[in-house]
Amino acid sequence: MTSGGSASHPFPKAIWMATNARALPSMSPQFIDRLAQKLSPYRSKLGMPEQHRQVALEVLRENSLVADGTALFLVEKKFILHLSPTSFPDVAAAEVLAMQAAKAGLGPKLGSVILDVTLSGELDGRSFMALPRCRPMSNNKLVRAWQRRAVRPVALRWLRGVVELAEPPSTPAADKFLAALDHLAWMDAIPCQIRSAAKVSMAKISAKEATPRFVPMHGDFWAGNILSSRHEPMIVIDWRGSLMEGFAIYDLIRFAVSLNLRPAVLRTELAYHASSLGASEQDTMIFLLAALGHFSANLGEFPVVSFRQMAIEAFSMLAAAVADQGGAL
Repeated sequence: MTSGGSASHPFPKAIWMATNARALPSMSPQFIDRLAQKLSPYRSKLGMPEQHRQVALEVLRENSLVADGTALFLVEKKFILHLSPTSFPDVAAAEVLAMQAAKAGLGPKLGSVILDVTLSGELDGRSFMALPRCRPMSNNKLVRAWQRRAVRPVALRWLRGVVELAEPPSTPAADKFLAALDHLAWMDAIPCQIRSAAKVSMAKISAKEATPRFVPMHGDFWAGNILSSRHEPMIVIDWRGSLMEGFAIYDLIRFAVSLNLRPAVLRTELAYHASSLGASEQDTMIFLLAALGHFSANLGEFPVVSFRQMAIEAFSMLAAAVADQGGAL
């Protein structure tokens, strides 16, 4: 699930966990038993034989270190159940709605990376949802390196498909970009170079030298949110911060940073995305900065220092790629 307050945050979970450790209240055996009973009407959806009287639950994570982190349960060895914390009781319900909206907005092909929710409900005012169990990236360095190499072309093809959904330039898009860029431009914690680039981007949009357009955006597209299953080489989770009227380029750069994508590969992808957006390679920075501005205005409880770190990494990677293409910011 996502980390933060009212919005999903585009940052490595490890940073958030280290800077804002919180725990869910301990669960009693009685509570867990009640949860199992709550799931009993869903036995057929869980693929349980009729003779089973109670759903088998295994606690995977009772306490979370993130502010809105869910408790996790393994259900019947086949599903992962997310239970919202008492302080953020609607987290799981919000995730269900976001997944459904993204699946509808992306269409059957691109939306196939989103899991179908097996079941959802509420217990003591806390929403929950269950998803099919999938495989995360391995903790073994060698295996993880192989998994990352395998998922890279799949993810890059998917990102190309998403940017092809770019809407025509519009006044609402320009207004949204300008508002986001303005917030970033006046954020004292952000380095002057990034703030100056945001102001230049605003001037280009105002002078109609750049044409903002909406593109679907996951908002946290990094290796930690990519799983796999027997039927799909790539499953993408954590959609609560997604936007169907979002900002291009950010997901590409977020993915590139998390996989330390080779510069030559990033330059190739950047050229494709720029062409799909009807923009120059250097003007792709406008889209990235607008995304950063959007997140800067929706930090919730996320530490500003961590946002600053992420913004610098993303800006630096794109700036280097643009410079290698012969562009200038």
